[in-house]
Amino acid sequence: MCDAYDWAAVDPSSWNEFPFIEQRFATEEDVRCGRAVFYVEGKKDRIFSEFKLPLLARLKNEDGTTDKIIVIQIEFAPGAETVVVGYRYFSGGNGIATLPEIEVIEEGKF
Repeated sequence: MCDAYDWAAVDPSSWNEFPFIEQRFATEEDVRCGRAVFYVEGKKDRIFSEFKLPLLARLKNEDGTTDKIIVIQIEFAPGAETVVVGYRYFSGGNGIATLPEIEVIEEGKF
């Protein structure tokens, strides 16, 4: 168990050293500890495993601009084909997007 996570700014030289979750579904504790951005209660039927996390990516904004982000979580939406990602902003904070809204730059684990 851990205290509430501080979603502070990220040092670009250490982007691949931050907590993340892969190969399982996130829990409330994962969110509290900063390993995930969201969790969904209830039945989940499959795990998304196409990428190794964390991922360095670009978030495509509605206005045509992009933000560099660190993807720390990828899950299928329950009962749907939609893939949802949880990410960190380099400037601090976090967010949620769908997989088509991001462009992968680099996989983090070597």
